[in-house]
Amino acid sequence: MVQHITGCVIISGPTELLVDAVREAVDLWSVRSLTLKIASRAADHSEFTDVPAFDAEARVLGGDGNQSAWRITLPPDLRSDEAARVLREVERVRRLLLNDPIAARRLLEKYNWGQSIVGGVLFGLVRAEIAGMLGDATAVEVILAACVERAKKMPDAFAVQVIAAAWQIGVAFGALDSAGLAADYLVDRGRKLVGALGAPETRGDLVTALKSVGRVAEARGEWEVAGRAYGEALEISRELAGELGTAEARRDLSISLNRVGDVAQERGELVQAQMVYEESAEIARELAEDLGTPEARRDLLVSLNNVGDAAEARAEWGQAQMVYEESAEIARELTEDLGTPQARGDLAALLQNAGWVAEARGDLEVASEVYAESLAICRELASELGTPQARRGLSISLNRVGDVAQERGEFSSAALAYGESLAICRELASELGTPQARRDLTVSLDHVGGVAEARGDLEVAGEVYAESLAIRRELADVDDKPQARRDLAAALDNVGWVAQARDDWAVAGDAFREALTICRELVDTVGTPQAYRDLAEVLAHAAHAAQAQGHCGTADALNQERERIIHLLEEQTEV
Repeated sequence: MVQHITGCVIISGPTELLVDAVREAVDLWSVRSLTLKIASRAADHSEFTDVPAFDAEARVLGGDGNQSAWRITLPPDLRSDEAARVLREVERVRRLLLNDPIAARRLLEKYNWGQSIVGGVLFGLVRAEIAGMLGDATAVEVILAACVERAKKMPDAFAVQVIAAAWQIGVAFGALDSAGLAADYLVDRGRKLVGALGAPETRGDLVTALKSVGRVAEARGEWEVAGRAYGEALEISRELAGELGTAEARRDLSISLNRVGDVAQERGELVQAQMVYEESAEIARELAEDLGTPEARRDLLVSLNNVGDAAEARAEWGQAQMVYEESAEIARELTEDLGTPQARGDLAALLQNAGWVAEARGDLEVASEVYAESLAICRELASELGTPQARRGLSISLNRVGDVAQERGEFSSAALAYGESLAICRELASELGTPQARRDLTVSLDHVGGVAEARGDLEVAGEVYAESLAIRRELADVDDKPQARRDLAAALDNVGWVAQARDDWAVAGDAFREALTICRELVDTVGTPQAYRDLAEVLAHAAHAAQAQGHCGTADALNQERERIIHLLEEQTEV
């Protein structure tokens, strides 16, 4: 579709068409901008929770993985024949990068952008993407930091786009130091513009910048920082929605509320999370009724899913089931209307949520049915798309099916589902080699170990738990985020539990002591309800091992510590 508006040309259509259109636009100077999406093979900013992530502003299950998507429009004072050549070369490399990052790097090395300031920065961004695709996180950090510093010396209209692109690439590939530098710059710039102009547009830009700070802080596990950034963004969004009343302003308010709710829930502030999620859902419902567009209806689906998550966290299973059923119905309608991989992936994820609630309520028959429906959708998507993201979704769905089978005592069925999931995760870890893919592999290994343990096959359980522990040690060595430390503690606890069952008390004692050290550190540094629960569980296991060995004094001390932790957790939950 081509539409002429006041001398400009806007082109929309399938991705392949748009890619060709960008190339032609560079040659003809009809459109002086470059937009492409690069699928991330090395992103690791989200946690593997066995449920496909939902996000109102970003990707969902069914895409090509985490994406680095940036747009650069050259201001008039930077346009030249040399700049046109640079854009053509950048576009060629990025098109190749979609499928072959090694070949893209070789092609990039052939180019010489000389003294071109545009070429130096844009090729820097592409070099960072290539490094990210090849799993070189250190190189991504170094290259992006240089791009940010170089961009600061350039005209503002160009600099802000480059630095925003650096933030996107940094977040997509886990380069959080450079992403943080970019986010801080965007916030400082936004505050200055608001102070000078105060226009709604500049205040909206500041909201976006504050969310970028919050996103980086979330990825780092810095919940206080994330809460402050999202809280300020919410305050401004609320003002703009009241002043403007537009659908866009109201949608921004809904998204800001979701961000605040995410942080509150992570910090264990469940009542606060419930309140802001419900306000967001109310706005989203109004917009869905007013507009009726697929985007507005999906926004409602996302907000309802958040309400369900909050109800689930508070063990309010009836409310969780009600909102999950409503959101699943919306997802079914979108699937029927659109039939897109995204819509079908949304439906699969929501069915998994509904199955989880049924499982928690002990209704294993219902859980089995909805998990089976979700699995069928995930198989179709994996077969049709073949992307790492679709295959990962299939592995998650298989784990859910295995969970129910194991709870029903159907160990053979559970082992089959877990085994298929493990095979997929091994393939992805081998192909991608990313921290995320390797962490997913440890999750599947733990499932296989769990069912082997339940069947009394302690030798197999010990082997797969040991493999999981080795991978998680490697990941924790290169990643100092709380999630990696928590994963390591969980792996140690598994190894200790099996060693105890095999009367290998030396291994069990060492594993439990190391796990306790990590869990105590996480309580001190993170202090979330989950950190307290993890410590209480490992204390119980360590106390049991000490008691079995006749170390009654040690067992008593560990049990007393556990009682204190449980008391603190109860107080935190009440607050």
